[in-house]
Amino acid sequence: SGVKDLGGGGLTCCISELVDASYEGAVIIDEHFQHPRYQDQITKVVIEEGVTSISAHTFFKCKNLESIVIPSSVYKIEAVAFCECSSLKEIVIPEGVSSLGNSTFSGCTSLTSIVLPESLSSIAQDCFSGCAITSIVIPDSVDFIASSVFSSCFALKEVKLPASLDDVSRYC
Repeated sequence: SGVKDLGGGGLTCCISELVDASYEGAVIIDEHFQHPRYQDQITKVVIEEGVTSISAHTFFKCKNLESIVIPSSVYKIEAVAFCECSSLKEIVIPEGVSSLGNSTFSGCTSLTSIVLPESLSSIAQDCFSGCAITSIVIPDSVDFIASSVFSSCFALKEVKLPASLDDVSRYC
C-alpha cells in the first residue's frame, strides 16, 4: 500500500465500523487519535509488512485493543504510542527497534507479557509504568534505562538486567 509511517491518529480514516482493523491503504493523519467511537471498537490490529514506524499517540487510549501484530519492518515506536491501551495483554517488539519512547506502554494495565528485541538500546521514562508484568528480560543490547520505567508495576517481581548495562536511572 505504500504506507511507511503510522502517524498519530492514522486510524481515523480507515476504521469506521470495524472491530478488527488492518492498515492496508491507511492515510496518515497527524492529529491525535481521539475519536471515542473508533477507540472503543478496536480490538485487534495487524500492521502490514513495510510500515517502518509507529508515531506518538497512534493507539493512545484504545482501551479495548487486546492484540497487535507489529511486522519486522518497524524500527521505531514513539512516545505514548500504546499508552492507556488497558486491554492489551501481550506485545512482541520486533527486531530492529532500537528505542522505546516515553510512556510507550504506560497505563496498559492488562499487559502481562513483553518481549524485547536484541536490537533495543534504550528504554525511555515511564515506558512500562502501570503495566501488569510479573517479570521482564532486558536484552544485553540495552545500555540505558530511564527513570520510572517500571513505576506502579505492582505485580513486577523480577527484572533481568544485562551485565553490560551502562546507565540505570536511580528511580528505575
